[in-house]
Amino acid sequence: MVVKKKMISGKVLLKWMAIVFGILICRTVLAQGFAPNVLVNQDTTGEQSTDGTQKIAVLEDSVYVVWAHTPTSDTTTIYFAKSTDKGETFGSGIRVSSIPDSVLQLWPSLAVNNSGEIYVAWTVLSLDWSTSYGIWLAKSTDGGASFEPAVQVSSFGVFPSLSVFGSNVYVLFVDPSNYPMANYYFARSTNGGDSFEPPYQINDAPCQEPIEYFESLVSLCVDAVGNIYAVWNDGRRPGGHGDIYFAKSVDAGATFGPNIPVNDTTISAGDSIQWSPSVAVKGTDTVYVAWTDMRFGSSDGNERVYCSRSTDGGANFGDDNLVGEQVLSCRPSIAVTESGLVYIAYEYQSLNGYGIFCNVSIDGGLSFLDTPIAVTDTLNNDARYAFVAIGADEKIYVVWQDSRLGNSDIYFSKGEIITGIEENNSYSSPISFELMESYPNPFNASTSIKYTLPTRAHIELNIYNIQGQLVRTLLSGEKSPGTHKVNWDGRNEIGRNVSSGIYFYQLKMAGGIQKTRKMILLK
Repeated sequence: MVVKKKMISGKVLLKWMAIVFGILICRTVLAQGFAPNVLVNQDTTGEQSTDGTQKIAVLEDSVYVVWAHTPTSDTTTIYFAKSTDKGETFGSGIRVSSIPDSVLQLWPSLAVNNSGEIYVAWTVLSLDWSTSYGIWLAKSTDGGASFEPAVQVSSFGVFPSLSVFGSNVYVLFVDPSNYPMANYYFARSTNGGDSFEPPYQINDAPCQEPIEYFESLVSLCVDAVGNIYAVWNDGRRPGGHGDIYFAKSVDAGATFGPNIPVNDTTISAGDSIQWSPSVAVKGTDTVYVAWTDMRFGSSDGNERVYCSRSTDGGANFGDDNLVGEQVLSCRPSIAVTESGLVYIAYEYQSLNGYGIFCNVSIDGGLSFLDTPIAVTDTLNNDARYAFVAIGADEKIYVVWQDSRLGNSDIYFSKGEIITGIEENNSYSSPISFELMESYPNPFNASTSIKYTLPTRAHIELNIYNIQGQLVRTLLSGEKSPGTHKVNWDGRNEIGRNVSSGIYFYQLKMAGGIQKTRKMILLK
């Protein structure tokens, strides 16, 4: 028996290769990039700093930023600025603190509740840095036009990290009384920050080893139902230089549960350092923690950013996942969108220069892009201490300090790195057709999709989620030439409402011709 092999012509082969290639690139980076950097502080005298913990918050179209301003060598106080146009422009900075300049005021942290009340916590030190006057807090109830007189949170402590839930205000901070050892305390207010209950220690084992990098030691966040998530740089492991630990409160901060190690503590302690943790939560079960990791040696140049995930509310954490392939990466800040994108901004020495960069995971923090995207549009400057927040548009908002003008100033940018369905045509054809922007976009209940066909054709119109998974097929079959319209009601194939997030609608014709656009569902 003779089997005849079917030969494919060169043109047909090239055509199918193009189609296959088009399908493959549907899984690569779709859209990426950050807007031009915006100078936040209008007063550029002296030095501005974002050192410490969270410096940015976003509520609808408003972006809130705090920083420490040092106009002279012996004066440092806390400033605030607000944008009402999603960070396109910022208003004049205003002074937050009513405390006189006879002390140093440093390391502010910012939080905004859903009512738009703004809270700022910071550290007060003597001018010679020898005495701590503890943690202080001020709030604004008029959108940041003014701040009320400062209230003392604690008579001791440095590096506060702040979160709010309704009228409850939570502060996690560092006790440096046995420096370079560190213990960690928590204080809460249940009356909108007017007064605070006595702080209590949340690390359940004492610090036994010096903390190698005594900066950015804590991070705090709250989920949608009020559970509190805390992480810190812990020195309990004998012979170690610091691990990342986690604790959770489910009773509005009255108590915290047991301390849970986040990073792999089986790594040899002698030459391993983990520091600068950052925490974020999606829902009430999935907790993400990023940190700087020096598991390959404590000498400079071994810094890498790692991320770990818990899917059981923080009872256990999974593997340590490297964020990209870069050394010389440090001080991460992490945030997660409602659709599940995990964003991490950090300092990075790239081949093109030093700056703030951003990476993203679309698989729940298990893997990240090999190459991060630059946030700073000017590299080789002293860009440091980046902090992130997620906007209602699911873009990532970033603030950092930057020395491109000589002195250190505060800069802002926003952007997105979306991986999923390729938005441009993956295969070009002499037969052209149009897929129009859906309207409204973003949408709440339903949106209309228009498309134009130049000739009768068999088409498919599909909806995909951010992971490239098919959500629903809206159309499949022969359609006449002309302009057509179809509605999508935000439901999947079995009629269930899908969650808020980014979706893609893709129109395909026979022969691999296709166009794809993005839309955002907001509920």
